[in-house]
Amino acid sequence: SEKQIEIWRKRLATYLKPQRLAHCERVAALAFEMAARHGLNPAQARAAGILHDVARDLPGNADFHLYFAIAASHGIPVGPAERANPLILHAPVGAVLLAEQWGLADPVLLAAVAGHTIASPDMADFTKLIYLADSAEPGREWEGAAKLRSLMAENLDAAMLYALETMSPWLAERGLPMHPLAQEAYEYFKRRSHFG
Repeated sequence: SEKQIEIWRKRLATYLKPQRLAHCERVAALAFEMAARHGLNPAQARAAGILHDVARDLPGNADFHLYFAIAASHGIPVGPAERANPLILHAPVGAVLLAEQWGLADPVLLAAVAGHTIASPDMADFTKLIYLADSAEPGREWEGAAKLRSLMAENLDAAMLYALETMSPWLAERGLPMHPLAQEAYEYFKRRSHFG
């Protein structure tokens, strides 16, 4: 509901950077707009969009020790990719915070928050929607964002393939490894594209 969104927004505003909160608003708007096209719940999409970066600016997490501690206590896998780029842990850690500190129990929404930084072959459509809205929201400056939005409107799997194809050089430029799950997802969506 509108009232619930407002409560969340106020709570997020206490510690998310203003530009991060603005990003969350844009992700929520795009997810809301695209949800019905894919038979997904627009209100749920808006909620996931607003909340997806809940752990992104976690206070007192300067060296990511909170991410690693929460991951360790909740069985969140930490491999070489997470150690090289701990920031990607903000997604699964965010889902933990929403469940334990915000009282959210919606498994579809929590899975989407948990899965919005690392693609995987078995992502639910709702998780794809939030992953894509995060990458494609209009405030994103990268050159493929507009193309990703148009693909997203047509076909979530085609949009995922494009998102993963463009992510590989972006990571390489920064000397970061492609996450093994994201690599698997890339192969999976590439195979799907040949049979679609």
